[in-house]
Amino acid sequence: MDKNSDSIHFSRAGDIFHYRWAVKRCLKLLDLTTDLTQITIEGSKESTLAGECVVDLAEYRQGKKERKSIEYFQLKHSTVRTEDPFTLSKLVDTLKGFADRYLAFKKAGEKHVTLKFTILTNRKISDNFKRNIKKIADGKEAPKGFIKNIKKYTKLDDRNLLGFCRCLKLNDSEGNYESQKLNIHHELHHLAVSKNVSDREKLLVAKVWEKIEPGKSKVLKKEDMLEAFDAISIDDFFPAPPLFEPIHNYIPRNQQRNIVDTIKTAETHTIITASGGVGKSILSNNMSEEFGNNAVVIPYDCFGNGSYRKVSSQRHETKHAYTQIINTLATLELCDHVIPARNEPDEHWTNLFLSRISDACTSIKSQDSSALLILIFDAADNAELAAEEHGSKCFASQLLKESVPENCRLVFTCRPERADLLDPPSSVQKLELLTFSNEETLANLKTNYPSANKEQAIEFKRLTGGNPRVQSNALSLKEQSLEQLLLSFSSSVVTVEDLIKSKLEQTIIGIKDSFPKNYRDSIDNICIGLAALPPFVPIQVLAAVAGVSKDSVKSFIFDLGRPLWLVDDAVQFRDEPTEKWFQDNFAPTPERIASFIEDIKTLAIEFPYVSEALPVLLLKANKLDELVELALSDEYLPSISMFCTTKSGHFSKGIFIVNWRHIVVSGMQPV
Repeated sequence: MDKNSDSIHFSRAGDIFHYRWAVKRCLKLLDLTTDLTQITIEGSKESTLAGECVVDLAEYRQGKKERKSIEYFQLKHSTVRTEDPFTLSKLVDTLKGFADRYLAFKKAGEKHVTLKFTILTNRKISDNFKRNIKKIADGKEAPKGFIKNIKKYTKLDDRNLLGFCRCLKLNDSEGNYESQKLNIHHELHHLAVSKNVSDREKLLVAKVWEKIEPGKSKVLKKEDMLEAFDAISIDDFFPAPPLFEPIHNYIPRNQQRNIVDTIKTAETHTIITASGGVGKSILSNNMSEEFGNNAVVIPYDCFGNGSYRKVSSQRHETKHAYTQIINTLATLELCDHVIPARNEPDEHWTNLFLSRISDACTSIKSQDSSALLILIFDAADNAELAAEEHGSKCFASQLLKESVPENCRLVFTCRPERADLLDPPSSVQKLELLTFSNEETLANLKTNYPSANKEQAIEFKRLTGGNPRVQSNALSLKEQSLEQLLLSFSSSVVTVEDLIKSKLEQTIIGIKDSFPKNYRDSIDNICIGLAALPPFVPIQVLAAVAGVSKDSVKSFIFDLGRPLWLVDDAVQFRDEPTEKWFQDNFAPTPERIASFIEDIKTLAIEFPYVSEALPVLLLKANKLDELVELALSDEYLPSISMFCTTKSGHFSKGIFIVNWRHIVVSGMQPV
């Protein structure tokens, strides 16, 4: 009875060893640079080939130029005989099965597939056995008795035995089933922010276990592992990708060399300030060119083409910013990736981020002792504004107070009037990006008017205040001659705000004039909706708020033209100055926002956007009681069928509810 009990215990220990080790291998599917595509459990995809009975796990890799590789594993666990070495005679069945599979591939002529056969165990493998296998693989002479026996067991001739031994790996360095558990916990602690790794480990083992159930596919793919971590796609690993506008006809800045040199020699973080339209984002996006091969430059786009205010794409949040940067560094093989996670404290994310930055800096330094890691956070002030709007915290002001390795530089850009939002320590150095000089203005003019001269450039600079965006907008008018362009200005200097104000006012007045008097209020209503609702606003939602038809909204968007983006039946401002103008001129009262809420509530079933926007709108309308009630219920959530991919990511009911509760708690703190 006791022997049977021990036998069952040992068998279960072996099974646990198998599945826990398989979990460790499956985590490799989430590596951002891996060529591992699939793993099979308890067998292989080639189930009809000889030797299937000895395959416990198989890994499939897809390399470059259509090169594929397969590695077959047999796992052997011992509970009490770990020091009793495996010898040739004790591995006969495994060797015979692997040899049969090797010959099957040879006969099939699968020359484009690289094969490996691995025996993996926590039990010692005889040194003589390992030594003799290596001798055969190296083409050296092995003991005749060993050669005779292995040929008898494997049925391989000299040539095939040589090839087989070159494919054979012997690994006796694994720990037992308890060690495997600790290894998984260590791996999860390293790859994920969550400290509750025990539950995740059990879930992952269950994910592997279900693959051996009757009728289930035994193949594990990247998608299976993503599901186990509540991620929908690999895009979740990059929640805030840069959305900088493409740089056309980049005008090199006179300051850029000095800015780069100042950042290089800095002993602290750097804030670069510049007014709207001066070129902070273009400089940030182009900075890697300026640092050259002596630095790794990672720009983080806080503005995100206007999406920074979206509830579903909160670039100001610590988890989104740090996940994006860490995994970008991981694709460069400078540090390990991080698996996306929700609802973990900011301090956990910050500690992990600083640890990965340290790893990346160490890696960079090992390749070039003088190289730097430069992290640029463009439009950090917008991130702080978004955090304030959503009643949450922003990573930027927190990160400015942290220390980084000596070969790392943190750079933040913002408008000068908003620098205080970052609450920078006094030690942080501040640089100012200036407007275009006469020389830069001349270079800019020549992109459209090749014969432009210095005097014309001086006048163009005077009229535009040297602001690159004002100049770009003026050049986009494509006047037939430079003389006509210069005459189109008034005698006073034009600012970005002036240009946008003038264009928008004229355009909206023109649109109103084209409508009968009774319909002109609808234009104001559309403008108020654009000012109040977070981007990207679905056309139907904006129509409901404005009390007009979808076609009326579309017509307005097309009439207004360049200042608005229309993407996937949703609208967004093209740039921040346009957004600010709408908010300054059409900001709704809390009472008006309250009426918006009533207008769009019924659309929550159909549009996830509405479910995302409601908490922020309720907060702006000062309806805190209703916000609390909403956060504690499932009301006004999209139907289950609507929880699917959106332009900005993937959502679930749980995420919406957590977001609501987060906004309730954060938003009520000042009250």
